[in-house]
Amino acid sequence: MHSGTLKEIFADAAERYGVDVRSVEFSPFRDMKCRWVRVGRTIEFAVTDYMKEAPEGIVKDLADTLMAKIYGDSDREYSDDFSEWVTGDEFVRLNRDTYLERCGALPDDYRSDRDLRRTYEDLVAKGLVGEIPGLDLRWTGGDGIDPLGMSSMLMRTVVMPTKLDGDGLPEGVFEFNLFRLLTNVDTDFGIDPIKRRILEKERLASYPDGTRLLRAVDDYRDLAEGEAN
Repeated sequence: MHSGTLKEIFADAAERYGVDVRSVEFSPFRDMKCRWVRVGRTIEFAVTDYMKEAPEGIVKDLADTLMAKIYGDSDREYSDDFSEWVTGDEFVRLNRDTYLERCGALPDDYRSDRDLRRTYEDLVAKGLVGEIPGLDLRWTGGDGIDPLGMSSMLMRTVVMPTKLDGDGLPEGVFEFNLFRLLTNVDTDFGIDPIKRRILEKERLASYPDGTRLLRAVDDYRDLAEGEAN
């Protein structure tokens, strides 16, 4: 989508609220997000460039929803069309390679001591997570990644730091940490953030010995972040 078309779409959505859009541009965020700055009755947007190849109607849905959320209707939900598109195969096909590059992901043939795919399949066999079609599991040596890894529901991807590849973790922590990341992928789009956090806590607590393992994971993060500082 041309930047001029993007500006027109957001300007039309803003006009209904008596707001002037000073600027709007696609930005190469690593994650799927948009940012805005309001000054009086003017606003500036930075829109994730993962939407650059989206159909025009889907971008209009995004603009309408964002304006509603910003100016009075914080509970406004994304349209069914928008939700269906960003959770569909086409979105993944268009954007996942870019996402992986920004995460510093290593090739999927990276030789590791721990097998991400096998660990995931074990979790599925135990009924702890559902099968996730098209799931991509990668290692990364990139900087700026959470020391325990990160995951994206929309990209159907888990990225794990190579520092976790080995025998230095307490027993059970690696498997639990992958489970923790997968719970973010194995969930519904558009769920209320508060409800999402509640469901996540319930799922983590349901994991065998989950309370102890969650403490171990948190301890590892604190240690890793302390070493980084």
